[in-house]
Amino acid sequence: MGRTKEIVCLETGKQFNSVENAANAIGVSSGFISRQIKAGKPIKGFYYYYAGNLSKSLNAMNADL
Repeated sequence: MGRTKEIVCLETGKQFNSVENAANAIGVSSGFISRQIKAGKPIKGFYYYYAGNLSKSLNAMNADL
């Protein structure tokens, strides 16, 4: 098993202790979450980021504008 990454919703501040937990709660696959975060794209209207990597995620979001 690999290292788990904590996921945070930018708008609500809700935290998930793994990509899998976030995927189950949101109703999408863990791979989809990872791809959307890396691309800076929303998931069901909300932006998510890996805890500790907010600036990297914001840069990806801004690059898409």
